[in-house]
Amino acid sequence: MNWHSLASTIKNLEYSNKHTSSLNNPDEVNRRIEALEFWRKHGLSSAIDHAGVSRSTLYSWRNKLDSSRKRDRMGRAGLKALDPKSTRPKHCRQSNWGKEVVELLVRLATKHPKLGRQPLYCMLRRRLTSNGQLDKLVSISTVGRILCKLRQSGRLPSKIKLSLNGRTGRLHEIHRRKVAKLRRNALPYKIKQPGDLVQIDGVEGYHLGHHYYVINAIDYISGKATSAVLANKSSLSTANFLRELNARLGFKVKAIQTDNGSEYAAKFHQAAERLGIKHCFNYVKKPIYNGKVERFNRTIQEAIFQNEDFLVNLVEDKQEANHTIESYLDFYNNERPHMSLRFMTPAEFLLQYTQRNSAVQNVVS
Repeated sequence: MNWHSLASTIKNLEYSNKHTSSLNNPDEVNRRIEALEFWRKHGLSSAIDHAGVSRSTLYSWRNKLDSSRKRDRMGRAGLKALDPKSTRPKHCRQSNWGKEVVELLVRLATKHPKLGRQPLYCMLRRRLTSNGQLDKLVSISTVGRILCKLRQSGRLPSKIKLSLNGRTGRLHEIHRRKVAKLRRNALPYKIKQPGDLVQIDGVEGYHLGHHYYVINAIDYISGKATSAVLANKSSLSTANFLRELNARLGFKVKAIQTDNGSEYAAKFHQAAERLGIKHCFNYVKKPIYNGKVERFNRTIQEAIFQNEDFLVNLVEDKQEANHTIESYLDFYNNERPHMSLRFMTPAEFLLQYTQRNSAVQNVVS
């Protein structure tokens, strides 16, 4: 195939693109045509660097176009020749799951649609044991693959969540979006000054049949803490607490770290974005990485949650309970020595930090 016929093929690319529905990968076909055109204009060595392929690959593409041209009655090169073929093996391994196991799983999954593969595996093992067919038992991962295959074939209903549109009255599928959660080690700076990271968590419980929720926040560097009794455990209530956090601590908060609870999602996360505060999420079932506030939860519970009058106020008079918490916070931040701060109080540490920074700034200026 000479370069003149190749140029004709490239010029005819716009016409061919109207029929790319028959191609498996139109973008890859266009990339290969572009590489061959680049070869014609700039030479083989430049084309190899430009396309990122070997010399033999470029010759192979050109030969395929040449062969397709010979097969066409009008002598045109077909783009189908450059379409990548499927890499799927011609002979795939067929699953040899026992028919009894599959039918039993269908019955179990139909009767208990909310159960996952592990509980279904345990139920399957019990049934096979009672039937004397334990030798036909498959692994948990195989049970998962069987369930997936059954849902794809329609023998089991797929786990699709539907929602009713109040305006149109139509049902539509709910698609769960996975949001990438920011972790503490992904912050664009090192945590070395007050406000760089504040850990937040809550203490909840029941007293006299009523629920209470106390939210706690502590600065990672200075150890200064603040707490409040909230009306309920909702993202709206925690968002209101977050808006007051700068005023409560006395310095600007740059980042916060919470667990993955629903009270720190939705409105709380939106409030953090509006305030310009980076919201880091702790790893699931790893409270040790939120250790500062977890330890403060224990400290405040040992200090004032043992008082029966305080517990009664938590559910009956939240304003009085907040007064009790503020009194303890005054002691915790201004009088209680902290071993992590070399037996200084958080107030003394912040004062020393401010004086040291102002002295450094005066020297620099």
